[in-house]
Amino acid sequence: MIARVLRSFAAVSAALLSSSGYAAAPEPPFDLVCTGTEQTVRDGPEAPWSGRFHVNLDEQTYCREACADAQTIQSVSPDRIVFYHDVTSAGGGAEFVERANGRYMLVAITPTSFRAREATCRRAAYTGPRRIRRF
Repeated sequence: MIARVLRSFAAVSAALLSSSGYAAAPEPPFDLVCTGTEQTVRDGPEAPWSGRFHVNLDEQTYCREACADAQTIQSVSPDRIVFYHDVTSAGGGAEFVERANGRYMLVAITPTSFRAREATCRRAAYTGPRRIRRF
């Protein structure tokens, strides 16, 4: 799994560097219901993982599960929704979903931690708060 996740991380990095912006038509909020696997140790065993994201593209916000806090969506394109993408000398990470097929990927690497997820998400009716609050 790690090789696929790292290749996808590189592809997202390249796409973000070359993107010129994307103005999407208004869209009602929706949920993404995802199931797949997660690794928390590099080259370690994979464990089942599932998650639910509440997404509002018009407000460029999302939150997870019970919506304890809102996050800003980093970018939206016709191909993918990038929840975050951050690369530093100490590590980095990315979390995104491909819009055409629902493929979800997360990679987060620091000198002391590792996390990778690969899942398939399906769009579902919005069950989040009426308006996602930012803190």
